[in-house]
Amino acid sequence: MERANSREQRARHLDRIKASVAVPIQMWLANEVAGIFSGSRPAVPLVYNNPAQPGGQRANQFAQVELTVSDLDAQLLDDALVTHFPRQLDQFGLFDQTLKGLFVSFFDFAKQAQREVEKDNTLPPHEGGQNQQRFADCPSIIQVYLRALINGQPSPLNLRGSPGVIAVLESSYSTSHLAMAPYAELTAWRERFERVVRGLWHESGLQDRVMNARNDKDTLWYRIGQIELTETLRGNCSYITEPTNSLYAKIRF
Repeated sequence: MERANSREQRARHLDRIKASVAVPIQMWLANEVAGIFSGSRPAVPLVYNNPAQPGGQRANQFAQVELTVSDLDAQLLDDALVTHFPRQLDQFGLFDQTLKGLFVSFFDFAKQAQREVEKDNTLPPHEGGQNQQRFADCPSIIQVYLRALINGQPSPLNLRGSPGVIAVLESSYSTSHLAMAPYAELTAWRERFERVVRGLWHESGLQDRVMNARNDKDTLWYRIGQIELTETLRGNCSYITEPTNSLYAKIRF
């Protein structure tokens, strides 16, 4: 009876670890983390001057991404890390710290890029109105450009218009107007922007760090997958009551 009860406790505990530790980490990797690396979500959110302002409001500064693992049971994570799956979950802790450092660097890069780009003052910032016909929304342009740099994609900036008319700058991610000016002026501004930002990106070393983080993500995915495939839980913890009056009690899993 005691042996059967212990086996049942182990099986239930393993199922809880899978459901409340392994699965949330896998979902986090597949959705939030992969979203940053694939360019499907921004690596630097934008903070708006006045969120209550009607149409036309523009962001003027960046924020750091905070990726959290939803539905992760902290107590079960500690137990599984210390007792049952140290090798797999040590990798999770290391990757989480790597990712946080990378997001700080993305934030710093965006701010540096904004400072450098705004030295070119040929186009003023957007003032929030509907009818402004000469502007460059630098924070939004940098945000979308960084998404493409992280994913190794070509320029996401699309110029709409033709010579002799007012042209607009859009991105591959949306049709909102990021900049507006006479065609020749906007064409020249975009070329200068891309030259400056790509130069900063090359100097930053971030591309290599992104590639390393991608590899770390794949390694972590594999190790967390090992938890999902586990059938017998090793290690003794407070969640499991061992038999006390038999040789079985002396076995250490």
